[in-house]
Amino acid sequence: MTRNITSGMATAVSSPTGDYCHLYEFQFSGGTERFTDASTDISWNSQTWTALGGHIGWDCIQETRLIKNQNVRVTLDGVDTTVITHVLGENHIGRKALIYLVHFSDGAVVADPQQIFEGYMNAPFEIIEEMGDNPTCRVRTRLVSKSAKLLKFSGI
Repeated sequence: MTRNITSGMATAVSSPTGDYCHLYEFQFSGGTERFTDASTDISWNSQTWTALGGHIGWDCIQETRLIKNQNVRVTLDGVDTTVITHVLGENHIGRKALIYLVHFSDGAVVADPQQIFEGYMNAPFEIIEEMGDNPTCRVRTRLVSKSAKLLKFSGI
């Protein structure tokens, strides 16, 4: 599948300065939450994307021409417990999720972010706790592509 990027992003990519991060937008029942894996908050499109102070990551996004449930697992790891409590308290199944790649410098977006995933939150949040010398807690869910709506059966 071919990808097109804006001329601004093409210029930013060839620049020797700046850094990259991801922007995550989740449309929960209580409103839209925006997070970034950058070390500082990012402002773009009149919105603020909150740096979580931990790790937010995702599996490799696989693309195919077949209409099937393309999916990606998103994991929050080591983030503030207030964020985790808030996320777990929201209704999210079937609600929209977006992931962008952005080039930024000194906390400012250099060029329009490239949308790399658009789909829906389709699974409950899982909580994985690991005990030991350094106890950790991870929260993850699965996002499915927009084509998953085509395969959904509606009840009567």
